[in-house]
Amino acid sequence: MPRTMWVLLPVLLSTLLCVQPAHSLHCYNCTGAMKSSQCNSIACSVSDTRCGSFEIADKNGPGNKIIYFKGCTNTSCGEFFMELWGKANKEIPTSLLQVDYSCCSKDLCNGADGVRGSPLALIGTLLLSFGPAFWAML
Repeated sequence: MPRTMWVLLPVLLSTLLCVQPAHSLHCYNCTGAMKSSQCNSIACSVSDTRCGSFEIADKNGPGNKIIYFKGCTNTSCGEFFMELWGKANKEIPTSLLQVDYSCCSKDLCNGADGVRGSPLALIGTLLLSFGPAFWAML
């Protein structure tokens, strides 16, 4: 074997060992689900590079209804949300109270429910964090 072949062989082997096979993004997918657990994992198409999650809450209606819309989208998350807004508006036409949406780019990143904090928890946290400062002033 020529000497240059011995030099290129380790480079070629290291390149082959470092290459990872390409795979499509996986997202949770559902339309109008009443529970986030009703959404299923799907493999997105090659053109879809982001996962979107859109949740609407009707807290004025019976049973604090939350409806989940999740799926694959391309880099234009705005189009994804506008399309879902049209579907969501049919579900809760008048008493829409809260909308949570997110767009992310890792596998199954749109699975967790939106975080809805309690105002009392926020006040308690603030009081506890300022407590040492007030104590030092005394």
